[in-house]
Amino acid sequence: ADGIAESVASSAALILDAEHAIVRAFDPERRSFRVRCHVGAASGPLDEALVRLDRRVAREALRRRTLLDGSDLAAGEEDEAETRDLLVAPLAHGGRALGTLAVYDKRAPAGPHFDALDRELLLRLAAVTARALASALPDEAPGAAEGGRASSYADFVRRIDEEIARAAASAAGGHPFALVTCRIENWDEL
Repeated sequence: ADGIAESVASSAALILDAEHAIVRAFDPERRSFRVRCHVGAASGPLDEALVRLDRRVAREALRRRTLLDGSDLAAGEEDEAETRDLLVAPLAHGGRALGTLAVYDKRAPAGPHFDALDRELLLRLAAVTARALASALPDEAPGAAEGGRASSYADFVRRIDEEIARAAASAAGGHPFALVTCRIENWDEL
């Protein structure tokens, strides 16, 4: 997921001509959303203020499940991070909230604010990112649907046994039966 986040954040900053791009994604170990990648030149107190602002707007974007811009924030909320403009898109796929993709501060030659085309591009990039993250993150993310990919070896073995029993019952009824097995090495690392 971190590799996806790095690629997406740098692409978002480049495509949308933004000073900063931040990708937040679910961290199953911490059971929370965390910054997976931050592209931008902020450092020290300014960087901390931007991350705090991003935490607030990410929470709101996930709650509303819609694109947010600077006008969606309360007056004065942006001042701490000294941002001129922002766009935040939720990353969701198959009913799962996976994180957010945010861009901050449009570069001056392109104009002082993000426009409708920027919004459309960010939403498209967010949709593709969500699809990639859905396959990279484990099913323990909030809102994970039941019956998804096997989340543990025990679930995997149980599911294989169920399928073998179902196929065997089908074979007893006169339907052909074939069994293919494979061994997955390094299961724990996967």
